[in-house]
Amino acid sequence: MKKTIGLLLGVLLTLVSAVSLAGCGSGVNYPTVKGKFTVATNCPFGMYEYIGDDGKIYGIDIEVAGLFAKEEGLELVVKNIEFDSIFSEVEAGKADAGMAGITVSEDRKKTFDFSDTYAKASQKLIVLDGNADFDGKTTAKAVEEALKGLSGKKIGFQTGTTGQMYINGDEGFGYDGFANIEGKGYDTAVTAIHDMKAGNIYAVVVDEGPASALVASIDGVKVIDVKLTDEDYAFLIKKGNAKLQEKFNAFLTKIKGDGTYAAIEAKYYEGKGEKTGYAVSTN
Repeated sequence: MKKTIGLLLGVLLTLVSAVSLAGCGSGVNYPTVKGKFTVATNCPFGMYEYIGDDGKIYGIDIEVAGLFAKEEGLELVVKNIEFDSIFSEVEAGKADAGMAGITVSEDRKKTFDFSDTYAKASQKLIVLDGNADFDGKTTAKAVEEALKGLSGKKIGFQTGTTGQMYINGDEGFGYDGFANIEGKGYDTAVTAIHDMKAGNIYAVVVDEGPASALVASIDGVKVIDVKLTDEDYAFLIKKGNAKLQEKFNAFLTKIKGDGTYAAIEAKYYEGKGEKTGYAVSTN
């Protein structure tokens, strides 16, 4: 009898342990909210996400998210928040993914998972039209040497972006930074550029994608057409959310293979095709 009870207890403990381990391995809910695919982003960011005249959100990231949600049979919910808050929103399980031209780094990989790369990126400088300090500088090294030769200058960036890491230095991103330059963070690159025009900072570092759109919409500024970094864009996913990561990677492979992704890019960079906008969540 004692032997039988002992065996039963052993089996019971084994089952409890198995359930507990399974629970630990699946500790990430997907979707975060039943029936919805929730995305955290930050507008404006060039052709990747912006608010249209109709109040809806448009962009390459957003259309990809919308198509993925449709394939999953889910409703797309888009939260437009500060860039820094995207990471805490995903980590806290309040959003399924972060999509805002997010650069993959070894440092970020310690805390988050990422989808496969869907676009390449780099940082570029935006300066006032009359700035001749970078004339003839055609390589990243030449521009960096010019930056190192500055004295008493401030350079702006959107807080939390790669531009901040590039100017201030970041071991996880592999950037040494510039000890001679004072970095200044802003909520958006647009705000930084207007502050530059007001004479408060010398230049702005911004991702290549939105840089061209920004100078086209703001008078008196220009882009230094030199790629300062080499980056990969991917979608941010909560650590351990293997289900979403696998599904999204399969989806990216599919839309890149059948031409859907190229068609989305053509809408925004070449004006080919009708753009699809989505409502911005007010919650």
